[in-house]
Amino acid sequence: MKLPYARALEGGFRQPILKFLPNSRGQAEWEYSWDWIVGSRDARHDDSVVYDLPYRGRYTVLQGFHGTFTHTGENEYAVDWDMPVGTAVHAAREGTVVAVRSTNNKAGADEKYAEFSNFVWIRHPDGTIGSYEHLKQGGVVVKGGHVVSRKQLIGYSGNTGWTSRSHLHFSVTRPVDGVKYQSFPMRFRTTAGIISPVEGRAYTSLIDNRPGATEAHQPLSAKTHVVECTRLTFRQIADTCNNCTAPPWNGELKRTAGDEWTGTYIDGNNRPGSTHWRLTSQSASEVLLHDGSRDLYVRFDLPARKGFLRRGRGGNWINASEILSTDCR
Repeated sequence: MKLPYARALEGGFRQPILKFLPNSRGQAEWEYSWDWIVGSRDARHDDSVVYDLPYRGRYTVLQGFHGTFTHTGENEYAVDWDMPVGTAVHAAREGTVVAVRSTNNKAGADEKYAEFSNFVWIRHPDGTIGSYEHLKQGGVVVKGGHVVSRKQLIGYSGNTGWTSRSHLHFSVTRPVDGVKYQSFPMRFRTTAGIISPVEGRAYTSLIDNRPGATEAHQPLSAKTHVVECTRLTFRQIADTCNNCTAPPWNGELKRTAGDEWTGTYIDGNNRPGSTHWRLTSQSASEVLLHDGSRDLYVRFDLPARKGFLRRGRGGNWINASEILSTDCR
């Protein structure tokens, strides 16, 4: 067999890979080493995919594609965003978490510190791996096996590993062999439209940028596979507008286009009504919506099959409804 030898192995693989044998005279002497990279060599990036920016708010590209500092070779299409330690990091694309690390606190502007980066790696539907690097110590909020949706909170930025300042590094890759990988160019949705990131420019995300808009967005266990909801029916059990309706009453929320939802209901006085909501965030366990005209938030806890309401960003959540059915999957 010709060396070096590379092979793709499925998770849980437990069989011999190579066997070393002495020559015909019974003599044997060898040395070997091995490396591995998460992902499939057969992965092919879906170039039609447009990513969400992995943050809420507006941040500047510190180093973009073909960056002369470290974005060469395998990292040719990585992006670094300049951001302070503790900034919320959100999934740029849906997928399954395949690896995380959050125990390190070392950093330095030398390649020897690369092994100390904290990270979240997510396998996308096309098999590529999204890598979120340099997260803060203790700053990962998902676990291996979690299925995550776009815009879901996955951790907090930091300054760990091979870095000279706090920032978020993001790349999409596939392994070429057990040592090298290939990165792919990406396009992102922003408030200015679909862009390819340019070094030195700042971009604003389409994630709700108001403070506190996603603080209720938490991941569930690895066994939960709810990744999208477009319809919820519920029974309202609490008065939310000072006796303007008489609970209980039944309603339905349905996604109409993009992040826009429409609510229809028959209240306790048998009067029909409708409301307009905007999807603020969606995780494996919760859906959070906002009615801008009334500054009213509704949060549906899918496993508990309960709905909660509050007025404004700083109000208290109240148990206000029971989920009757969903199309979540």
